[in-house]
Amino acid sequence: MRMKKISGNNKETKRAKKAQFVHYERINKKAQRKIESLLNHDKNALAIFKQISAGHNTYVRATRKEDSYFDMSWIKNIEDTLPHLEKIIEHPKITTKTTTSVVPLELSKKINSESVQHLASHSQYVKSVDKDGNVIPERILNIFTEDEFVTYENRMIATLIRHLIIFIGKRYEYLSKNSELVNNETLYVKSISNVNNCKLEIETKIKFSRNTVDRDGNDIKSYLTRVEYMKNLVNTFNHTEFMSNFTKIRDVRSPLLRTNIIRKNPDYRACAQLFTFINSYNKIGINFTVHEDFKKMSSEEEKYLGSLNVLNFLSMNCDPSIEAINVKEKTYTPKVMTTADDGLFYFENYKDNPVFIRADDKYFEELEKLITPEVKAKPSKEELEVYKENYKKKKEIEAQKQALLLLKKRKEKAEKDRLKAEAHQDKVAAEAKRKAEEELKEAQRKAEEEMLAKVRENIVHEAKKDKEDYVPETPKVLKEEAKTPIATANQETNPTKKVELEENKVEEIKK
Repeated sequence: MRMKKISGNNKETKRAKKAQFVHYERINKKAQRKIESLLNHDKNALAIFKQISAGHNTYVRATRKEDSYFDMSWIKNIEDTLPHLEKIIEHPKITTKTTTSVVPLELSKKINSESVQHLASHSQYVKSVDKDGNVIPERILNIFTEDEFVTYENRMIATLIRHLIIFIGKRYEYLSKNSELVNNETLYVKSISNVNNCKLEIETKIKFSRNTVDRDGNDIKSYLTRVEYMKNLVNTFNHTEFMSNFTKIRDVRSPLLRTNIIRKNPDYRACAQLFTFINSYNKIGINFTVHEDFKKMSSEEEKYLGSLNVLNFLSMNCDPSIEAINVKEKTYTPKVMTTADDGLFYFENYKDNPVFIRADDKYFEELEKLITPEVKAKPSKEELEVYKENYKKKKEIEAQKQALLLLKKRKEKAEKDRLKAEAHQDKVAAEAKRKAEEELKEAQRKAEEEMLAKVRENIVHEAKKDKEDYVPETPKVLKEEAKTPIATANQETNPTKKVELEENKVEEIKK
């Protein structure tokens, strides 16, 4: 009985869907009959229809279907490892750390047999021994024992939790924004014609969208719910007492060391496998498939859409006698203002024909934002026809970029030529200056040599003259001259001394 009831509900559901579909089809047929009646019984409407049909008309129906496939491997691996990870956080493997130090007897906390043995071998720490033989130590070996959490295995767990927060967070953010699947159908109509010697342009775009499921029949929200649960649970692990012990501890790196605990303990072994998996998994975890189909309309469908263009044209025939609701009129007076943005333009020389081109990258980015995303690098014929204006704008932007590139190259070449010419002029001027300095030095050297030659000739001439005028003196005269100082006689009669005096005069003249 239950099976019959379910099948009956299914039949009722199918009938309701069929009734709803027939309902829309019946409305469409009624509209077609009314438009055909208008064209058959009204000559003016038929004339408008013929004029519109004679123009340039474009009818395109585009269908876009989106499909996705989830890679469940990373979700399953993380979900299977989370219980092991939770178990380790609650009961981690710890080691006992023992530290020893010799402290005064008053500060000792725990004394055992090792302390007594240490005191027996270090008698300098004995303070006194009473008459009964009791030993009173001054200092004694104290032994501290504490639990050590910071082991290699626990460092690996702390690193895994940090990596999972980033790994799951990135994928959840992407899936929550981009994973919704939408199928849509678009009807594009464009008509350019002459009606009663007036240009008529009609452009209509109808887009119908609906959400869908992936190829396995699952809604994307079901996957997002699982990923969100994992993200919240891992964030909870990050705020536990276990993680507080590793706030200042460095992460471990791949490849992991296969210690005995990692190899033999099932919880640590599962976490190590997940650690290796997420470090090698670089995909986002979902694949999208988009199928686009452009269909050409049949002659009957084009005729029906042409009749709808007649209604679109008639909708513009408003009554001019109706009073306007609001009238606005404003006169704009453009002004040219000099701002810092003038540096964003490149231009050629002013004398011939200056060409100004906006050169900054932000300008071209803003232009490209105005183009719809349907523009592709290699469009089909149908896409070119539908998005003709967008592709035209794209081509104009590329032409502006190319013009800017050529203009930059010309300016850079002109700047290089200018710098090269200036460098050549500087080189020529430096060479001329160097030659002039060398010529001046050479002239000074020749003048000095000529002056020295003349001085030498005068000295030689005076020396010869003194030699010719020399007359031997009588002994009497010599006796009288002997009375004078020897230095004075030498100064008057020594020709060599005269030559030295003349050379000193020449040096003073040169200076």
